[in-house]
Amino acid sequence: MNKQYYAHRIPKTDEKQTVLEHNKAVADYSKHISGISDLSAVVWLAGIFHDAGKYSIRYQDYLERAIQDSSSVRRGEVNHSTAGGRLIAEQITEENPYKRTLSYMLQAAIYSHHGLTDCITLETGESIFERQKERVKKEDIEAEHVRQCFYKDIKEADIQEKCKEAIIGIENILTNIKEIIKKYDMRIESRDFFLGCYERMLLSVLIDADRSDTSAFMQGKTAEIPKDREQTAKIQENREHTGEIKDGKQNSEIWQECIDYYEEYIKQFKVRKKIDEYRKEISEKCKTAAESKNRLYRLTVPTGAGKTLSSLRFALYHGKKYGKKRIFYIAPFNSILEQNAEEIRKAVGRKEWVLEHHCNVIQETEKEQRRYDSLTENWSSPIVVTTAVQLLNTLFASGTANVRRLNSLCDSIIIFDEIQALPIKVIQLFNSAVNFLSTCCNTTVVLCSATQPLFDKIPEDRLLPCVDMTGEIERYAAAFKRITLWDKTNLQSGGMWTEEAGEFILQVSEEEGQVLVIVNTKACAKAIYEYLCLKCDNQTVLFHLSTNMCARNRRDVLEKLRETLNGTGKKVICVSTQLIEAGVDLSFNCVVRSLAGLDSIIQAAGRCNRNGEKERGNVYVISMSQEVEKTSNIYDIKEAQEAMKKVLYRYQAEAGQSADYLTSTEAIRTYYQNYFYNRREEMSYQVKVSGIKTNVMDLLSVNKEGKHQMNRRYEGKVKTVLNQPLNQAFKTAGENFQVIPPDGKIQVVAEYNEEAKKLLSQLEDDYLSINDEKEIIRKLQPYTVGISERTKKMLGNAIHSTARGMVEVLSEYYYSRKTGVSEVPVNSELLSY
Repeated sequence: MNKQYYAHRIPKTDEKQTVLEHNKAVADYSKHISGISDLSAVVWLAGIFHDAGKYSIRYQDYLERAIQDSSSVRRGEVNHSTAGGRLIAEQITEENPYKRTLSYMLQAAIYSHHGLTDCITLETGESIFERQKERVKKEDIEAEHVRQCFYKDIKEADIQEKCKEAIIGIENILTNIKEIIKKYDMRIESRDFFLGCYERMLLSVLIDADRSDTSAFMQGKTAEIPKDREQTAKIQENREHTGEIKDGKQNSEIWQECIDYYEEYIKQFKVRKKIDEYRKEISEKCKTAAESKNRLYRLTVPTGAGKTLSSLRFALYHGKKYGKKRIFYIAPFNSILEQNAEEIRKAVGRKEWVLEHHCNVIQETEKEQRRYDSLTENWSSPIVVTTAVQLLNTLFASGTANVRRLNSLCDSIIIFDEIQALPIKVIQLFNSAVNFLSTCCNTTVVLCSATQPLFDKIPEDRLLPCVDMTGEIERYAAAFKRITLWDKTNLQSGGMWTEEAGEFILQVSEEEGQVLVIVNTKACAKAIYEYLCLKCDNQTVLFHLSTNMCARNRRDVLEKLRETLNGTGKKVICVSTQLIEAGVDLSFNCVVRSLAGLDSIIQAAGRCNRNGEKERGNVYVISMSQEVEKTSNIYDIKEAQEAMKKVLYRYQAEAGQSADYLTSTEAIRTYYQNYFYNRREEMSYQVKVSGIKTNVMDLLSVNKEGKHQMNRRYEGKVKTVLNQPLNQAFKTAGENFQVIPPDGKIQVVAEYNEEAKKLLSQLEDDYLSINDEKEIIRKLQPYTVGISERTKKMLGNAIHSTARGMVEVLSEYYYSRKTGVSEVPVNSELLSY
């Protein structure tokens, strides 16, 4: 038997890390970063056993061959996960439910640390635990050799002692789950969902520790674990990533420094109007709420009431008082995120402590990109600003990169802004995950919205009771009442055609001067804009916004629009899709909104009289004909319109009711009751897998179909398998989970300006390095537009490829700076503003 067995080797230096060194480091680091104390001993065991299979002669041969010639090996060709799981199964016998649960949780984590697996396969009912037993019999995993090597390095008595600690932790976890379900009268299926969340959390810690230690070794570093305050400072001073905590500061010191800067920062906002007094009052109430130890809050205030800064103030004070590790700010749209990320950086005064994570963040160099990628791998920064998509993927999607981030949510504060924008299909999953985080992970969650959805009123898997952070919702709604909402949906039977909508807008423009028009589809926005171009005189400035335009184009239009609104005194009409509804700080005298959900209408109204320029601004809701707007195939919009029609019908039926009813709390509640009732079946995320109808909520809890198949497969053969504690189909659920399904769009780069053309010409250099090529492609991202396959065919030779076919380029003659991608050549006057 060899004296040393290696987990990793550095080819250039031939430096080696033994299996023992790696397993021990991962175990210790896992225990250090675990956000749930009851999992501390469990994650240590997962770390110490996870790479036991690397003691095999086959793996040592594989490692040697990889050093000699990397092309001679295939990554993952040697199974090194099964052995560790089987050692666990031997060590922790199934004498009681706690031991049994511990054994299965550890096995599942070790088998999955290079990729999620299903505990029960949906199609066949095969158990992962039985499958791994069979692998031991069929494959040469050198079980006896591995066992001898492992226990030669690690004392079995130490393992047994740690198992005793872990069993106590599991007992606490199972007891806690049982008490939560009883206290809040949850479905019995919630037990399986919560246990599945603990399993994913265990896996998250193992993956993070494994990758952190491996990365540190390959870079010639050590993933050190601080043992005291002095060592903490020393380690942190040596960290090179700017987003990690600097200067050896503890969490409380970080939050105090942020608080001190924040309080100075908000002094610039003077109280000049009555509305400013209410903003200050809301902020003070958020600060006061931070003292309480509740973990689930709502912040329900009107648009323009300062939700971002007020919720941040709560988070900073709450974080300091209760020693929270991180603050997460989550927004549904990049437009909101980019704007608010900058505001958060200004408010806390330490931009290096704020990590902004979304697809529009572009780094200038490959080195900066690597540093940014490292920071986003595990969200280790004190303040993380990211999208709802990233957060939901962390909770539910496949991919070890997603799972790895999960543990960072423990013992933190999560602010969900514009929570009403959450897709209907993920509501049950979201509620259950928030319930888990707030009851089991010491995580505080804040749901922010002007139109709070009734997540705590749905039939199943409802959100646990929330504390209203400010109270007096109706009082603040009245205080911020800057608009009157008018129902004009009956002006034209069957809805307005383009000409009729255009004439209505022109009439409103004569009266109001500055008008924002928001419709539901790009085709409708373009049609109305082009009609207005024919009808307006040179005293009216027209703008158009949609995702047919590249991001840089939209940004330029918004800048010019802002200048025009603030300076020229001319009439302004902007025709846009929903992209302008949230996160865009513009104020118009009037808004015309095509029929949509009440939440979208109120968001649109937030662009009207935003700063209280006059007593009331007018918001008109109109109905467009299906032939013009073409929303019949856009299911979400169609359902939202139907729910809103019922609110409007109630308004019209009750004579004498003021127009303010349409923006009242009662109207919002009525809207969500209708909307959620009509779509209650969708909330569990319905999917079809290999012809089997199921839902992601079930796959991550009971996995009924998988259990049914399992009963058929194992009945009369392996009786104990039928009662295994983990039934979840983690891999199947993760692979079928998509917050935003692929739209089938083809990405093309528009030759929008000279910068874009210069970057594209650089890509044609035959001697360009791979790194330089990647850097240029990143810089071209703001000039990218998604088009359909049909549009690409229509454009034909107007699109050509560059960079070895990796980049599709759209000719400048088929791109209008006013409306974006065009299927016909653009007139020269449309090439620029």
